[in-house]
Amino acid sequence: MKRVLSYLILSVLLLGNYSTAADFQVEAEEEVNPWTNLEANDNPDNFQFMIVADRTDGARPEVFTRAMDKINLLQPEFVITVGDLIQGYTREVTILEAQYNEVDALLNSLQMPFF
Repeated sequence: MKRVLSYLILSVLLLGNYSTAADFQVEAEEEVNPWTNLEANDNPDNFQFMIVADRTDGARPEVFTRAMDKINLLQPEFVITVGDLIQGYTREVTILEAQYNEVDALLNSLQMPFF
């Protein structure tokens, strides 16, 4: 019975939050993309891409910075992140802006698109 109830609750939550692409709208003052505008390194003989993890590793500073340099040496087609890019955990706009400016500077050093 608990399993059936769990599935029912999960179904209601999922269906209740269902929306179509037409329902999704983003308002921005300027054109904003969640990726950089660089062209992919298109090498049909050697397809490769990089996946980078969470960069909010306070215990090991400069790891992400060194990784950007090494990624540029390897020249993958593109780079994907699967982790946090900023620490966050604040509502102070000046702190958030500083965190985003820091990560933007790091990502601007890449020579290929970053998603």
